[in-house]
Amino acid sequence: MIRGEDLERLAQLEEAVGGLYGLFSARFAGSAPVAEFWRNLAREETVHAAYLRAFPEDEFPPEETGTEPDDRLQVELSLRYLDRLRRRADEIEVSLEGALALAYGIEHSLAERHVRARTAGGGLRRLFERLASDDDEHLARLRSFAAGRGIFLPAGR
Repeated sequence: MIRGEDLERLAQLEEAVGGLYGLFSARFAGSAPVAEFWRNLAREETVHAAYLRAFPEDEFPPEETGTEPDDRLQVELSLRYLDRLRRRADEIEVSLEGALALAYGIEHSLAERHVRARTAGGGLRRLFERLASDDDEHLARLRSFAAGRGIFLPAGR
């Protein structure tokens, strides 16, 4: 069963991803279009966190529905990984190609997780469908942005 604390950890994960994108925006501040690209993605991750936190408690499905929670271990490992990246950001020289590839991998994993979580019913299903749709859109934007700069990112999920 997905619980409020599961959504809170997912919200924290969305914020951590947004924080990384914010670091990329600062890293590439010398190029206004590149910095803006990362800034917009960071802002959208903050919106995702707000969606997760705004989900009404009375809309959680009852335990009998058999709704499985998101993979808590994966969320925890992702949070630790992003925290380590954030702490080391000043030490690591990341190229635009590296940043795009990293973001692509992160968005890919977020999209997969949201798709699995859509097995839930009602409002929770709609929430995860919206997040998965946004993740798909982020993947498409990452691919398009990369392609416009001669950087290859794989197609599809």
